[in-house]
Amino acid sequence: SGEQVRFKEAALAILRAMRTPKSRFDLVHPAQATGDLGAATLPALISVARAAARKLDAPGPGVLIHLGGDDGTRAAIIARAT
Repeated sequence: SGEQVRFKEAALAILRAMRTPKSRFDLVHPAQATGDLGAATLPALISVARAAARKLDAPGPGVLIHLGGDDGTRAAIIARAT
């Protein structure tokens, strides 16, 4: 939802996941358009990533999906288009 702590966690997840350092990367934040979707957030993020890969809008073959709940739970998914 754009909170500073979650942004820092996402930055750490990106640093851990990248094998080759990049000078820049795109950040897609669908919650700005949809608001908080609750449990539907993960399917929505997977759909956005899949659509970008299919339309070749993605800057590369990989995507990092980072999620965090209000209860402190966290998840990160690394996916690659095939």
